[in-house]
Parts: sequence; structure tokens; C-alpha cells
Amino acid sequence: MRGGVPLRLLAAVLAAGVLALAACASGAPRASSPAAAEPAVTEEPEQGGSLRGILVQRHGLTVNLPGSDDTPLAHHLPELLFLASRGFWGEAQECTANELPAVEKTAADDAPTSGCRVRFFCRPFTPAAGQNAWPHGDVILYLDQGTAEDAFLAIQSPTAPERWRRVRMAGYGPWLCKEVEMLTRTATGL
Repeated sequence: MRGGVPLRLLAAVLAAGVLALAACASGAPRASSPAAAEPAVTEEPEQGGSLRGILVQRHGLTVNLPGSDDTPLAHHLPELLFLASRGFWGEAQECTANELPAVEKTAADDAPTSGCRVRFFCRPFTPAAGQNAWPHGDVILYLDQGTAEDAFLAIQSPTAPERWRRVRMAGYGPWLCKEVEMLTRTATGL
């Protein structure tokens, strides 16, 4: 027990929050809503927060992927946003697109000669009243040229595209490199 609340209950509440955020980010209806009982429609209107495409850049290679969450990084994007919004890696810094070289480098179609970055092109998402989620536009996972040990998560504002939040993910640099390497190898066969 922690503070009078059983740990099992805390774990269940946290798991429910992650599932709700994942459903929110994917645009899927909640299980308790009447729409959840209806059959899935093959052609859905554009949902806020849904993925439009993925740009992967690593060591001189650029790969453009379609907007689906069948890649591990895209599949876990809601969880990364959930953890960042709760301060898991520390406080987010507000910055502009000019202060983030990764924004400019992923906007251009030239691949970096070193490092790696992944840009998730998302439709703007603004949570409804009562939803516990961060509003966001595009999301970038990248390594800063100064340190290979830390990865960074940059989250674009859905209403002001030039505004970003940046979160340092201390110690996650090697993880990001491995994820990007696996993603580029499976996408290109190289």
C-alpha cells in the first residue's frame, strides 16, 4: 500500500489512463461509448491526432513511411506522450521551431550525415474538455548532435505550428538509435 491506496489499484488506474490516451490518439471510440458497439467503418473521416506519415532519417538515409501505427515507434507514440505529459523525463521546455534544428532538418528532404530522427506527421489534436492528454501536432524523436546518450521528444502545438515543447529523455539515446535502425532495416531491407 502507498498512502492508503493499494498498489494494484494504482496500477489499474494508470493502465486505464494509458489505454484511454491510446484510444484518444488513435481516434478509436471508448469501450463504454455507444459507438464502440457499432461495426468499424472502413473509410473514416480524418480524426484529430491521427498519423498522416512518418519520416525517418539516419546516417544519410531518408525513409518515408505511410501513416499507420504498425511500426513499434508509432504504436507506442501515445505512451511516450502520456509519460512526457506527466513529467516522467522532467519538465518540458517551451521553444520555437527556429530553436530546434530537428524541425528544419525533418522539413527538408535531405538526410543527415550523422545522428537519427523520426518525425511523426500527425493531424492536430486538441483534447476535449475532461480529456487528460497533451494537445499536439507533429511529434519528433531525435538525438541532439551534442550528446548521443540522450534522446529528445519534440511536440508541436496544434494551434501555433511554430511553437514546440521539448523533453530531454536522459539515457534514451541508444534505445532510439536501435529503434530507428530496426525501423529503417525493415522498411528498406538494408
